[in-house]
Amino acid sequence: MKHKYLRKLTVIGLSFGIFAGGALVPTQASAKTKVRSYENIKNATYTVTKSSATVYSTASLTHKKGTLKSFGTKVTGYYAAHVTKNGKSSIYYKFKVGNKTGWVWHGYLKKAAPAQDLSKIYSPTELATVNQFKATAKSIGNSTKNMYSVKPVTKSHFAAGKLSDSYVNNTVRTINLARGLYGLPSVTANSAWNSSAQMGAATLAAADQGLSHGLVGFSKPSFVSNSDWQAGVDATNQSNLAEGYTGAYDTVTGYLNDSGNDDPGHREWLLGGINEVGVGQAGDYNDLRVFDMNDYSDATPSQPVAFPNKTVFPWEWVSGTRWSLSLPQSLDTKSAKITLTDNTAKKNVPVSGVLVTDGGYGDFNTSISYQPKDAMIQANHSYTVNITADGLGSGYTYTTKLFKVGDIN
Repeated sequence: MKHKYLRKLTVIGLSFGIFAGGALVPTQASAKTKVRSYENIKNATYTVTKSSATVYSTASLTHKKGTLKSFGTKVTGYYAAHVTKNGKSSIYYKFKVGNKTGWVWHGYLKKAAPAQDLSKIYSPTELATVNQFKATAKSIGNSTKNMYSVKPVTKSHFAAGKLSDSYVNNTVRTINLARGLYGLPSVTANSAWNSSAQMGAATLAAADQGLSHGLVGFSKPSFVSNSDWQAGVDATNQSNLAEGYTGAYDTVTGYLNDSGNDDPGHREWLLGGINEVGVGQAGDYNDLRVFDMNDYSDATPSQPVAFPNKTVFPWEWVSGTRWSLSLPQSLDTKSAKITLTDNTAKKNVPVSGVLVTDGGYGDFNTSISYQPKDAMIQANHSYTVNITADGLGSGYTYTTKLFKVGDIN
């Protein structure tokens, strides 16, 4: 299976003047600044909207003490000053982060929504699982520092390179983090497969024409030998392929989310009957080897795998993509009925594009997938899924709760 991730860049046009969005933007402080009054405001968390904004020591704005960047992205506002500056009225907030305080124009702080009381959403056992998952994800992270023990060369001349043990281990840890939510056996990295996958990623990077299993349709660069190219052909025929991310956690998350594919094959390989993987990365190209065509030792999974799973599950993994039920048995049908209910909002969630296939990814014999209405899939909500199909007996019903992992970098 191949998967290409697209990054969206928001381009912000900058303009300079007195007004922005209808609000007065403060100019540099001067001797014409006068504090008219002070006001106690209720302690609240604010999100920083402009990290380069000037922070002052006092509401008189006579002494600068840096910018909001040094205070992080969240501050606590607790005091206000009504200021006249150059004949214009404005309001400045006093804020704190730990023992550090400062004054800044109120327009550079946006009041944050109050944090949800997660104890009202999750049981103590579920909350412990959520917190442990977040801690593990953060410990894995997406760092690419020292990701290679030998850096690949894919321009002008060719050398496949080699990933560091830590990068390979973080990829495997992320896969096993997902498998652990299902109680599935852990996988390990096969060193020979790592070499194969690295050749696959490096030949993809050398071709730099996108993704293709077996490098079909690609022209071999003249600086790549025939033997190395063939090794890349063999590797990419036995692997998940991706382009766009380099961090271990995000790459595996991309395979699991599997957005843009009707058959969630990348996902099914990682949650299927495999017991080992090979990890390769060269630039933006990833090759994750998941089987061996010459020694096929994977086993048919012993249990159904629902995505998301019952109990608690990462919201980011299921947002904007198809949900699925992968079955070890074959179903003699091409149709299924899906009912999805948001228990928190007490609403039915529309689903579309229901497919029943027998692609064999991950050694599953049947894959049922469907697309929920994405705007109705929210973190900290509970959902009940009911799937019925010929050959599925009384159907498959379960409840999941989606939690937000957040920034793990």
